Amino acid sequence: MDGSDEKLTVCAAMKCIGDACLAYKCQLNEFTCQSGGQCIPTSSVCDGTQQCRDASDEDPKVCKNQQCPSGFFQCDYGACISDSLICNQEPNCHDWSDEYVCNSSFPDGACRLPPAQPGTHYSVSQYPQGRPGQIVPELTRIDFSCDVLESLEGSSHVYCQNNKWVPYVPTCYSEFKKITCPPLDAPATKKRCEVLWGPKQGWISCNESIPVGTHVTLECSEFYERQSGAFHTTCLHDGTWSQLPLRCQPICGLRDDTATALIVKGWEISPEESLPWHATLFSHENGHWKFFCGSSLIGERAVLTAGHCVWNTNPETIRVIFSGFSSNFTVDEQNTETQILKVSDIKIQQMYRDHEGNYGSDLAILILNEPVIITHSVKPVCLDWRTGSDVSLRSEEIGLVTGMGITENGTFSEKLRVTTVKIISENECRESQKKDFRKYLTYTTFCAGWKNGTAVCNGDSGGGLVLQRPDEKLWDLHGVVSISPRRLGTNICDPNYFTVFTKVSLYSSWIDSILKNLDVIGPLDNNQLPNTDIIIE
Repeated sequence: MDGSDEKLTVCAAMKCIGDACLAYKCQLNEFTCQSGGQCIPTSSVCDGTQQCRDASDEDPKVCKNQQCPSGFFQCDYGACISDSLICNQEPNCHDWSDEYVCNSSFPDGACRLPPAQPGTHYSVSQYPQGRPGQIVPELTRIDFSCDVLESLEGSSHVYCQNNKWVPYVPTCYSEFKKITCPPLDAPATKKRCEVLWGPKQGWISCNESIPVGTHVTLECSEFYERQSGAFHTTCLHDGTWSQLPLRCQPICGLRDDTATALIVKGWEISPEESLPWHATLFSHENGHWKFFCGSSLIGERAVLTAGHCVWNTNPETIRVIFSGFSSNFTVDEQNTETQILKVSDIKIQQMYRDHEGNYGSDLAILILNEPVIITHSVKPVCLDWRTGSDVSLRSEEIGLVTGMGITENGTFSEKLRVTTVKIISENECRESQKKDFRKYLTYTTFCAGWKNGTAVCNGDSGGGLVLQRPDEKLWDLHGVVSISPRRLGTNICDPNYFTVFTKVSLYSSWIDSILKNLDVIGPLDNNQLPNTDIIIE
């Protein structure tokens, strides 16, 4: 109680950073930290609490031979703490081992998360912010990985059962003996990693195991916005991150708001006034790629179209074109802004049964074999599931539809066009349609159009009807072009009747269930580092 621990020179030596530590020389009763000469009292070494910024005072190499006196508990790495601190729901041992031994205090079946081990990482799917020593319920699963590939000894998946981890907690065999944090799972972000303490300080790559004391700054890439998580996080001494990292998602529903063209009796659309979420579908027939339907981008790897467009279709025979403005596949191929992607899978809405089911639930999602590159001309449309967003509540509003279907000349358009359509109430739609067509009008559909010769037509199927969100610049997808009455004696649409659209909001659960299994990838050039001339190796 002589106040020596509060002397300015002592405090300054404990709090010094970088080259400032060189001004101090540790005394005989002080411990020299590995991080540039920081000094701490020897009484603070191996006491369970990290004093050195690099945690070298709690390093197993320093503490492993320590003998604990009576009334003290020995942590797994050798430090000594008072018996009274065991199982108090706080990590008094630097490795949390004082909490890991408390099986007697468990709820039935529960387990404690294992202590940190050098070179070993684990994630708890149900508890992403879980820390070593934390109690988790029975049947919780842990997934393990190692800094050194293929060095895991044991199962990579263990489960909590009857207060034990089954089959057992694995270890990583490696000569690498420092605890690190795993690479950040932060898709579509730009990351900057700086080691703030330890023997090597400076900028490092964010794509490998991260040393303790690394501070990471994150930001969303261009055309992406924050979905969840923090913009800053730090690698802690137990090999975990201080905060869940930033996660980003593509910005949806923005377009250049310029002139509006028409599909029937209208103008061709230019790239400057396009709907950037619209994608055209081509099928391979007789050695050629032929345009057949439209679709809307709803995620980096997903487009929504009509079920009848891809019913009984092999995904290998389809190509999806973004930022394409021609029905000629060769012309689009030569456009440097155009992206042409393959389809790996087709998800038809479960209730769709083609003509046998009157085209009800006429939706399908195409899974792309790789993510699109989000640009000014390729962006997803928004999906608004909020209460009050139902298109049935927005009669008389004007929406937009894009396509390359049959024009007023009775031929397919060679260029991409867009038309305005008015949302029609259910009663008006039913009363205005032909009697034999009313069977296609159900609670899963709605009508839009003008009944004046301006309409969407054959070939426009699968295209999305979008409405601008009230008092905002965002556009939401509300309908997908399904069917319309035919002209007498032909298979061509009659533009003097309303078009029937599938109501997208009714299928929110189905759409979300597919999208949640498609991880956001983000741009491929996010690994650029600041100050590359001083990156430490």
